[in-house]
Amino acid sequence: ATTEGTATLFVDDTKLSAEVREHLAAVDVAIKPYEAVCEALQSTAQGEVEYSYDPAQCNHKLFEFLDTNPVVECSGRTSLATIAKGVKNEVELQGMKKCHLRDAAALIRYLKWLE
Repeated sequence: ATTEGTATLFVDDTKLSAEVREHLAAVDVAIKPYEAVCEALQSTAQGEVEYSYDPAQCNHKLFEFLDTNPVVECSGRTSLATIAKGVKNEVELQGMKKCHLRDAAALIRYLKWLE
């Protein structure tokens, strides 16, 4: 969650290494328990705040909260992070082509073996 000048990461604290915690602290990202996300959204939904979420990536509890809460204004749309991950650079494209060729060769060997 972010507001102007702040960012909060809701996560299971045990999943963060000391290095990650230090980095987040250095860039002023607060860490809160994942279970507190609905409460935080409820308390910050005052005035002109809009949340967006990706229904395909959102867990059921959070989806229900966002979809049914009259105080929280939100829109379900594909995450910008998901869209950015879909854009591949030249090295990634070459790697994918090589992978497809290896997979095709393995499939052909298997089909030949079946004959």
